[in-house]
Amino acid sequence: MTDSTHDRHPLQRQVVLAALAFAIFFSCGMLLHEGGHWIAAQFFGWDTHLSYSHTSFTATDLTTKSYCVFRAAGPLVDVAFVATGLLYLFWTRNSDEKRTLRPAFWFASAFVFSAMRWLKAPFQEVADESVISDLLGMPWQVVPWILFLPTCVVFAFLVRTHYRERTLVPLGIGFGAGMLGFLNWYFLVGPQLLPKLT
Repeated sequence: MTDSTHDRHPLQRQVVLAALAFAIFFSCGMLLHEGGHWIAAQFFGWDTHLSYSHTSFTATDLTTKSYCVFRAAGPLVDVAFVATGLLYLFWTRNSDEKRTLRPAFWFASAFVFSAMRWLKAPFQEVADESVISDLLGMPWQVVPWILFLPTCVVFAFLVRTHYRERTLVPLGIGFGAGMLGFLNWYFLVGPQLLPKLT
């Protein structure tokens, strides 16, 4: 496909790129998050099992500090992706108008969109952030609410970026494709590739 074709059908290309980027990243996002937990558990030398949606371990030397690091490792992976996406979108905000026709723009948007998990964390007592609050001796809602507020700012920036670029429709389609990718991983592909321990 030539550049002239891209120019004639920008919305079509944006929709395709958005759908692919979100579907790919949301499909593997949970595995990347759990991979953070798995790496932390391996660092401490624990007997670890990585499944499609959970990381279990057996440890004889478990301490509050090591368990806190283990629970924080997954969210830190998410933070890294969100930060990468934000930096890309921010530093390219005044670049040429064809940035929305590049895969990097849509993968960056998908990275930022993954912050949505922190919008529901204040309402989930078993979320990593809630457990970290408890381990630090605070009410379980504290860390989730601390993350909730900047997440709202992040989403405002994302929506504003796409509003300026006139790409809110591809963004919405991308999110829908991402959710389909997530459901495909969670219910079909994931359990086959990395089943939970029975």
